[in-house]
Amino acid sequence: MGPSRIKLILWDVVYGSESRPIILVTHDEATFSANDGIRRAWMDMNGEATYLRPKTKGQGIMVSEFLLPFGRLNLSSLTAEQKTRIMEPTASGLTVDEAVEILEYGKNREGYWDGAKLLEQVVNKALPIAEALFPGYSLFFLFDNATSHSVYAEDALRTTKMNKGSGGKQPWLRPGVDGVRYEQPMAYLDERGVWQQKGIQRVLEERGLWPDGGLNLECPKPKCDNCQIMAACRSCVKKQTCDSCKEPIQHSSLECSKARRCDACTARARRCTCIPRTSCDICAMKKGKCGDCEVLPPRCTSSGKYFTGFNIQNSDFGIDCCAKRLLSIQDDFSKQKCAIEEAIKNSPNGRHHKVMYYPKYHCELNHIEHYWCNCKHHARFECEYSLDGLRKQVPLALASVSNHTILANYHRCQRKIQLYREGIVYGSPEWKARTTHHKPYTPGEDR
Repeated sequence: MGPSRIKLILWDVVYGSESRPIILVTHDEATFSANDGIRRAWMDMNGEATYLRPKTKGQGIMVSEFLLPFGRLNLSSLTAEQKTRIMEPTASGLTVDEAVEILEYGKNREGYWDGAKLLEQVVNKALPIAEALFPGYSLFFLFDNATSHSVYAEDALRTTKMNKGSGGKQPWLRPGVDGVRYEQPMAYLDERGVWQQKGIQRVLEERGLWPDGGLNLECPKPKCDNCQIMAACRSCVKKQTCDSCKEPIQHSSLECSKARRCDACTARARRCTCIPRTSCDICAMKKGKCGDCEVLPPRCTSSGKYFTGFNIQNSDFGIDCCAKRLLSIQDDFSKQKCAIEEAIKNSPNGRHHKVMYYPKYHCELNHIEHYWCNCKHHARFECEYSLDGLRKQVPLALASVSNHTILANYHRCQRKIQLYREGIVYGSPEWKARTTHHKPYTPGEDR
């Protein structure tokens, strides 16, 4: 790497507790559409458009990219000799020189992006390239707080798919650790000599946490006062269909319609003795989802406090919740890491790396969002309104953003993070004054 690139690396580096410099690696996805072109079009003197643009977005390409504070995560800054040495099978085993992943999404094409594809990209591309570029550094990976990014391994200690009883359709989990730090297998041999998965009740019984009165599998969904009245309402009358209307319809004429019924349908309507549905005044007001129920606290009423004693009778935790909640707050279940974090932590240098997620609905903290704006600006001006043209333009659009622009976007997001530290509300006048690149106008300065 040249001296200018080294200067940028040392400029935006943070030292950790083990005197290892920390490099930020951020991630995000974006989609490029074949018909996403410029918003303006030339017209001739007669007012007729020279061409008609498609109304739909057309087919698209999804891009999953990793960025550093000062550029893309790739080996482009290395010389040919350094690339050859890094990509040798005996070295890092790399077969690609950039961490980006391009997918032509669609049901009949390459499918759709999910957590499994992201995990494969992290393990096979992003992590090896970052470790090859920065040996001896601590890597700080940041991902968006999306559900596809927080996928778990199939044998992860999670209660979401566990049954209350043993066996049945539930996953085979890895061994856990009970309250006294003993390994607890999550399977057992039944009386027939067949291995069975342990249910939540059996796991809690072995840990001495199952109460004498038992527990429900899940807590009931909370309801507001009006919804509780509606659920217990006995004033409303349900619709009842008579025997005549339950019979198959047989028309006496082929021209039967709602406007002009045939004789058979007319006689059927005279014999009808169905009881229509009638609602009371409270139930008649219910339309769609209840807004009051949406703001209620979660289903579990537990405070989330850990058990301090091995036996439930010696614990200072009040039991007023469900079995899933009781097991999920145990130490081994509550500290279960997602598959991406496990893959990074289990790498040879994983103990020096860290994985975190951005807060929900705060994309302004991720400087890769500005990178996508610059890429799409290039792709729109070079749009050919075809999938073949998009295949050609997407790699060019990703390479069109300079390292200095990426570094400027990173510093812009750092200023926003600093404003949040100072307690400034997003969108307030002070926020706008300190984040805009325009000089604020002072009355009288133009005189």
